[in-house]
Amino acid sequence: MKQYLVFGIFLFISQKEKTTAKEIAENFEISTRTVYRYIDELCMAGVPVVSECGKNGGLYIPSNFSLKNSIYSKYLKTKKTL
Repeated sequence: MKQYLVFGIFLFISQKEKTTAKEIAENFEISTRTVYRYIDELCMAGVPVVSECGKNGGLYIPSNFSLKNSIYSKYLKTKKTL
C-alpha cells in the first residue's frame, strides 16, 4: 500500500506546477508528516523534489526531470507477478 501512495504522490506533484504538503495530505487522506516522510523516500530514490518556503512556496519536481523507462518497466513487471 505504501509504495502506491509514494508513487501516487510522485504523480500528483509531477502533474502540478507547485503544490503544498497540506494539499497532498488532503488529496491522499494522510497526515502532512506522512507526506514529508514519503517525499524523503522519493528523494532517496533519486526524484528531486524541491521545497520552497514562503508565501508563494511549495513542492515541485523540476520540469527537466524524467524517469527512465526501465523504472516503469520494472514496476509493471512486479505488478504482473503479484
